[in-house]
Parts: sequence; structure tokens; C-alpha cells
Amino acid sequence: MKALFPPLWHTGARLGLCNPSSPADQPRLERGVAWLQHRGFELVLAPSTQTRAGIHAGSAEERARELNGFLRDPDIDGILCVRGGTGTLGLLERIDYEAARTHPKLLVGFSDPTALLLALHARTGLVSIAGQMVVQLFDATNEYTEDRWWDFVRGPWPIGPLPLPQGHELEVLHPGTAEGTLFPVNFSLFNAIIGTPFLPDLTGAILLLEEIDERPESLDRMVDRLRLSGVAERLGGIVLGQFTHCLPRNDKLIEADGLRLVWNLASSLGIPALAHFPHGHEAICCSLPLGAPARLTTDPPGLEILAPAV
Repeated sequence: MKALFPPLWHTGARLGLCNPSSPADQPRLERGVAWLQHRGFELVLAPSTQTRAGIHAGSAEERARELNGFLRDPDIDGILCVRGGTGTLGLLERIDYEAARTHPKLLVGFSDPTALLLALHARTGLVSIAGQMVVQLFDATNEYTEDRWWDFVRGPWPIGPLPLPQGHELEVLHPGTAEGTLFPVNFSLFNAIIGTPFLPDLTGAILLLEEIDERPESLDRMVDRLRLSGVAERLGGIVLGQFTHCLPRNDKLIEADGLRLVWNLASSLGIPALAHFPHGHEAICCSLPLGAPARLTTDPPGLEILAPAV
């Protein structure tokens, strides 16, 4: 699928705020809304942003209808997810992909909305941003994190290797250079979408994995599913991002037991592989485009976006 680059956001852009996943905490929602408004964005809040109870921010039909409304509305310049959680997978069969293809809009989200970003790229080629959502944007947002968010939502996209936080070093797991489409994904959501019609073609791709709050036993299953599915052997390169609070439920294991499985998999594929890239659920995080051409190098270790956004 050819990459479809949507327009970036400009000052005064009208953003649709939707919640394809779980209900948002009201104080965090309000501070994120205030942050965005203070920086010149006009906001349209979907009803799902106000949902307070239950596992999802409304039924799948309601959440899909809101998202489709934003995709079809010519007065909406971009779409920003409010938070993650769970529930985005239930929307994928209900999305108006033709509207996304005909009037491409930059969509920003990650974690549970990983499924939405992957499905949009698989069906339309749309390039989205795996980056901070509404509840993660506020005045105390880390400077590096905020700068990288602006890089990719407003541009210009960085030229050359992506900047790293001061003093941060990447670990080389397997040497080499790879060029391919970049897919920064939440590991569990990526696993859930394997075997469905919403998984993009990953031949030669650079896959970046991140995760939070998954036990070593869960990581074990994810590693095996990635291997057994045949997806891993089609990749051109692999990057490990932030694996946060992946703690065991008892004292028989330690966090390192689960992480070792992921590191061993990445090291064993025989393709260029890096670890400790600052992307994931931590305060210091580099937003990344999903679906854009990229280059992975190990000498020196780094990640570079090759194609600028329109």
C-alpha cells in the first residue's frame, strides 16, 4: 500500500477529539483540552469524551459513528484520541475507510488506538502518528516529549537520525542497516490484530514494539505468537521501545524474565535490531509516524524518517 500522507496541523486547526477506547479521567481530560486550546487549536469534543462509566467510552457503534463523523466532516482538520485502554478493536469493521482515503486527515494516538492506526494504513495507506493523546498533554509534559510531538503533528519532520534525550543510548542487538515502512506499535494490540484483515503488509518493515503493564507470562505468549504467525520472519528490522511495569503477579518471576524473552527474539531474527528506543508509555517519549519510510542503522545506532510529510 502506497503511503498516504495527510496534511499536518497548523495553528488554528480544528481538531476532532474522540475516544475509541476507555473512559477518560475528567481532570486529565480538562487539562489536556486547556493545553490544546492555549496553543491555538479549535476543538470539537465527541460525546465519547464525556463518558464516565463502563469499560468503553460508549458502544462500538457510538464510538465508530463519532470517528466516522470526523473523517467525513470537511471542517475537521485532524483527529486526536483522548486516551487508550481497551475497545478500539471493536471499531475496525465499522470505520469508513473510503472517507479516510478520500479526505486524509492526520490522526494521533497510540496504545489501544494502535489497532486503529494499523487498520487505517492497511486499508488506505494513511500515515498516522503514534504519539501523545489528550490526557498526556499538559504544562508539565517533558520538553523532549513535547518537542517530538510538535515535530510530527506540525512539522517540519526531523531530517537525519531522530534526536534522542540527552545521555540516552541505544543498544545494538544485531548489526546492520534496514530501510522499510516504520510501524511503532503496542505489542499486545499488534498481537491481537495478527491474522485479521487489518494487519498491513509487513514485508521488509521496521517494527517497533512497546508495552506496559503486561506480565512475563503475557509477553511469553506475544513472543511465540509473533514467531508462529510468520510475521517476524518477514521483517526488515526490529526496534524495542519502552517496556514499562511489566511485572509478575507473584514472586516466582521477575520483570527481567519476561523482558529477556522479547530481547532474545529480537536478537535471534538475523535482522538489524536495536533496543531502548524512547517510545512508549513513559514521560520521556518520542512520537513516531506509523506507515512512513524509515531507516534503521546500528553503526551508529539510530532511527531516521526518510520521507517528509506533506
